[in-house]
Amino acid sequence: MTEREMDNIKLSDNFNLGEFCHTKYNSTGLVIPTPAQIGFLKILAKDVLQYIRDKYTNTTIHINSGLRTLGIYYQLKKRGYPASRTSDHFLVKSKLTAKDFKEKFGSSIKIYLDKSNGDYGINPLGSGAADIIVKDSDTRLLWSKSQMYRLFKRIANDPYVLSNTNQIIFYHDMGGFIHISLRREKIFPFRLDSSRPILEHKKGGYYVPRWAKKNWKYIQLAKK
Repeated sequence: MTEREMDNIKLSDNFNLGEFCHTKYNSTGLVIPTPAQIGFLKILAKDVLQYIRDKYTNTTIHINSGLRTLGIYYQLKKRGYPASRTSDHFLVKSKLTAKDFKEKFGSSIKIYLDKSNGDYGINPLGSGAADIIVKDSDTRLLWSKSQMYRLFKRIANDPYVLSNTNQIIFYHDMGGFIHISLRREKIFPFRLDSSRPILEHKKGGYYVPRWAKKNWKYIQLAKK
């Protein structure tokens, strides 16, 4: 699949496949998705990112990083980025059906994690993620870190966004981008989402923001 072909595949009104697959960290400039991954990315684009664009930004959302490979992971680590081997950017390569989950793994998440042996990808729980910044459609200027942080707080308090995401993370030291990953039960036949759905990253560490701690019951209810 070529870059032009990817750019011509619409995932939602304002997002195309190429936006999730472009990279400057390999020789081709692209990550080639599997058919299943295209379907999963469409869910992320349509159910989460398009909603955020329509309700909160009404302007261009640019994806800095979408689909990720092990090679890209090593390049990011080499450059000092806080990349993780358990990141949802490592989207599973194929769909785990309810039938396979029962017949192959006895409907046990533990057995699935222990015995999937990389058949579904580097991270067998990878549900898909996008690191986003916002660009004003008229001026072409990027939103400031303070604007991005206000957006982060708004979407992190939106019950619809919470019910459709696994994690929302704001990165202070990386120019102020937002990491958003898809809720796992949207693509897996089980429910196992992060115990820390709202995080901030600063000076090399992750933490739950104070305002999120105060709203923890609300956040947990929204995710049920």
